[in-house]
Amino acid sequence: MDTEASLLDAMQHAGSEAVKELKAETPITTGIGTPATRAGIIETLLKRGYMQRDKKNLIPTERGLNLYQAIKSLKIADAGLTVEWESKLAQIEKDPSFREVFAEEIKDYTQKVIDEISSLQIIDHSQKMACPKCKKGRLTHYANVTKCSNMSCNLTIFKTICGKTLTDTQIAELVQKGKTGIIKGFKGKQRKSFDAALRFDDDFKIAFDFVHCRND
Repeated sequence: MDTEASLLDAMQHAGSEAVKELKAETPITTGIGTPATRAGIIETLLKRGYMQRDKKNLIPTERGLNLYQAIKSLKIADAGLTVEWESKLAQIEKDPSFREVFAEEIKDYTQKVIDEISSLQIIDHSQKMACPKCKKGRLTHYANVTKCSNMSCNLTIFKTICGKTLTDTQIAELVQKGKTGIIKGFKGKQRKSFDAALRFDDDFKIAFDFVHCRND
């Protein structure tokens, strides 16, 4: 648990240990953001639901903790990265030819970050919905399915149906209303495209609803 003042101080000094390990000859900037932007970063985290205020304290929400657990071991979450880049920018000042080397390193780093983030599976428990079948469990979005937390309930919604990947919004509509709007782009057995709504049948299996669909 932190106050805004203690969090701002931690952001300012993030990466200080990395500077000591680096033993750089020239001063290197540390910290997350700048004095002008750090308060704004905190406000953004509050607005997006990653933490909340409790009087003077800032408390991470379940959503924030889920994100932290997912990215804490990734390079993008390493505060020492700022120190590393500052050091290399200092090298460029001494040797402009190092600029091309650093540019290639940035390209490689960017691709690795994209690959890492693309493979993340962040379970946002704050967005769990009540199970419409058992009325006891909560539904959780996983990478390929949405499932009920109640072990005795077998409600499972596969995210890809007939070649169409459903969005979390479409799944939420199905769960909350029992039926979605028309979804375009399903593929039949012969790869012929069709549009349909999805609904639960009496056993809470997914069924297609063509009542409001028309063929052009």
